[in-house]
Amino acid sequence: MINGRRCPQIGRICMDLTMFDVTDADVKRGDVAVLYGRGGMPLEKILQAVTIHPAKALHISDHAGSLKPRMPADIAIFDIHNADRLFADNYGNSIQGNQIFVPLMTMIDGRIAYRQIFF
Repeated sequence: MINGRRCPQIGRICMDLTMFDVTDADVKRGDVAVLYGRGGMPLEKILQAVTIHPAKALHISDHAGSLKPRMPADIAIFDIHNADRLFADNYGNSIQGNQIFVPLMTMIDGRIAYRQIFF
């Protein structure tokens, strides 16, 4: 959702760079895009956008992008906290949100690479 208008995701370049079709939207550089939560994508779509969809685009879905036997176990575990927050970027834009992702643990090749002390 950009400026209150739903814009379809048309591509993903890397984890922090996504392309949207803004042909019919009145947008300018620095406008806030809401990906999750109020007006954003459902959680299931976000998970697909950072797992199986990039693996398919890179033609590596036979050995990456999902958790299956004999596939690399690179995973991140998050907790979703309900909390009203004001999110801001480096351009001075801000948006009110109601949920945050809190990282609990990361595993690479089946080994713990990061873990919250309480997890």
